[in-house]
Amino acid sequence: MTQPRIFLANPTYDGTMSVGTSTGIRLCSRRYAVGTFPYQSSLMDRGLNILWSEALAQRDAGQATHFAMIHTDICPLVEDTRAPWLLTLWKRLYSGPNGARLYNVASVTAPIKSNGGLSSTGLDTSRWNPRRLTMTEIMRLPDVLDNQMLLCGERFAPEIPLTGISGPLLINTGLWLADIRGAWADHICFETANRIYRDAKGVRSAEFEPEDWRFSRDLYRLGVPYCAVKDVHLNHMGPQAWINYQAWGLWETDRHDKLVPDAPYTERARTLAKSAEEALNLNAFDPGVPSGN
Repeated sequence: MTQPRIFLANPTYDGTMSVGTSTGIRLCSRRYAVGTFPYQSSLMDRGLNILWSEALAQRDAGQATHFAMIHTDICPLVEDTRAPWLLTLWKRLYSGPNGARLYNVASVTAPIKSNGGLSSTGLDTSRWNPRRLTMTEIMRLPDVLDNQMLLCGERFAPEIPLTGISGPLLINTGLWLADIRGAWADHICFETANRIYRDAKGVRSAEFEPEDWRFSRDLYRLGVPYCAVKDVHLNHMGPQAWINYQAWGLWETDRHDKLVPDAPYTERARTLAKSAEEALNLNAFDPGVPSGN
């Protein structure tokens, strides 16, 4: 392999960044040749596509081999400064025999900012309302989940009903790494789709297909191997930290018939976040990790 050069995209809505995000970016450069490229835009799709097209231009010029992305509210936990999140994702990409590439894309599972315990990793049961995995379910799954594992269904996750899933695994774009040297990368464009749906009773609802799930479907359609990983611990920052490394939330499984209030998560989840932080002594490394108080 030629010397890897990583284009690290950092899209931002308003130009601000969590301290934990900044720490996650800084530690990457200790091991890899990383160029960081922030881009501010209130239009998510446009920002992602500008960053992606610039990365492809650098690839064509021999200046980039990989693309990574970290959102400004994603804070990887610095449990070991010798093994930052980028190294873990790199190992997942090249986990084949003798270090061969097994995946082109590896994405970290991340919770949605609500107290239901839902994540933005899902199973493609429908374009508009796929089955989202909860943090309770993710904690029962292996560290790596891919489409081949979904085909095995209950063989690897007997307690989670995964049989009958006809479509691909859905990943998110909050924290991920891709080897972009293949031609597949030229066929990617980040897009969000929307519709207003009226059911048999005449009730209307606004539905959308986010850019990360459309990206997942494009990867699947192009035959690009990809995976979701859970062994990179992170906080998804908002009014407090939503964690991805313990089971929490009101729901054990997705319930499409109910709405989850967009409110701070339960006291139980807050307690879990604080106990995990104390056990890992995270504040010794990252002042951006909140205490949970």
